[in-house]
Amino acid sequence: MSSLLSTPTPLRMGPEVTKKPAAAPAPGNGAAAEFLSGKPLNPSGDKANLIDFWPSCLLQHAQLREAMIAATKPLEVMDMACGTGVVSSYIHTLMKEMEPAQREKLRLTSADSSEAQLGIVQEKITREGWLESKVVQADIMNMSFPSETFDFIIVANALMLVADPYASLRDTRDAVACLGLPGQQPVSWPQSSIELTTLWGPGAWHSPTFAKSMFTAAGFVDVEVEIATNWVPFSSADQWCTVFQAFMHGVTERFWTKEQREKLKGELMPTIKAFLEKKYQGKPFKNERIILLTRGRKPEL
Repeated sequence: MSSLLSTPTPLRMGPEVTKKPAAAPAPGNGAAAEFLSGKPLNPSGDKANLIDFWPSCLLQHAQLREAMIAATKPLEVMDMACGTGVVSSYIHTLMKEMEPAQREKLRLTSADSSEAQLGIVQEKITREGWLESKVVQADIMNMSFPSETFDFIIVANALMLVADPYASLRDTRDAVACLGLPGQQPVSWPQSSIELTTLWGPGAWHSPTFAKSMFTAAGFVDVEVEIATNWVPFSSADQWCTVFQAFMHGVTERFWTKEQREKLKGELMPTIKAFLEKKYQGKPFKNERIILLTRGRKPEL
C-alpha cells in the first residue's frame, strides 16, 4: 500500500519514449533456461516456429514429468482450451519418452468449447493411437466439472484472450485437486497504479496512444489526449479510507481468495488507517492523482 501513498516517480504513461531492447536473462535451471539455451528455430517461413518453441517449456514449468514419476496412482490431466491439440500432442510425446510403467500413470482430457476443434483432436487420438485420452466439450469461462476432478490443468494461450479470465481461474481452482500446497500465503495487492486501474476495465486506458487509437478506431477525428496531474489533500487517515473504500473492495474481490476475504477483510481498513497515521504522524497529507483526458469529434458525413 505504501507504494500508492509515497511521493511517486513520474510515470511514463505510454510507449512514446524509445527504449533499448531488454537484455536476455542469464540461463538458470528452470523451463525458461531450457528455452533460452535450446535449439534454434527452423528456417524463416516454417509455420512450426509458431508453436514448437513453447509447449515443451510449458510442460516443464508445470512439472508434469516429475509428477508422473512420483505418482502412486494415475494422474488426471486436462488440456483446457486445447484448440487443435498442440499441447495434448506434446503431452503424448512426453509420455512416449518415459518408461512404460510411468506412461500408465496419466489420463488425458482435451477440452474446448469448439466442437470443430475437438473433432480435429479426436482424429489425432484415433490416427496416432493415443491411450487413455478423450475429448470433452467445455467452456473455460464456465466449467462444469466436479470439484477436484483433475490433478493437473494445463491452459496455453487462453487466459489472456477470454472475456473473464478471473472466472476462468476460479473455475480452474475448483476443478483441480489439492496436491499439498503450503498454508496461508500473504495476501496479494496491486504493486502499481496500472495494476489498480485495470481492475474496473479492460484495455491500457492509462496510455495516451491506446486511448487515442481507440477513439480513432471508433470513428472520431481530431483526437487529442492530455494528462493532468494534481495533489489531492486529505485531512486524516479516516478521510482517505472513506474516499478509497471502493478501491479496497475492488482489490479484495479481485486479488484475495474467498477464504482471505472471510478471515481478513474486516482487518483491512483498521490496518490501513494505522499505517497512514504512523506514516504521516496524524497530520494532513496529499495523494497524487493522474487523469487522462481524451476528446474527439464526429466527422461530418
